[in-house]
Amino acid sequence: THVGIVFKDDDSFYVAEAGPGVAKTPIQKFIANGVKSDYVVKRIDEKITPLTSAEVALLKEALEPEFGKKYDFWFEWN
Repeated sequence: THVGIVFKDDDSFYVAEAGPGVAKTPIQKFIANGVKSDYVVKRIDEKITPLTSAEVALLKEALEPEFGKKYDFWFEWN
């Protein structure tokens, strides 16, 4: 099992994911990395207010400095 957050930049989709490192992976590569290229898309429950465009922009901004960092398998947050 593996999860990521899908974002759209211009005309391209990518997945923010953490594996051996925190990465911004093109969505086709992310899908291809799955067993038999299987994947599932889940959305937040419709009863929960979706993020606004401004909130999505803030989330992207917060993720940028994380790309390239090693994944913390032991959750030591260092």
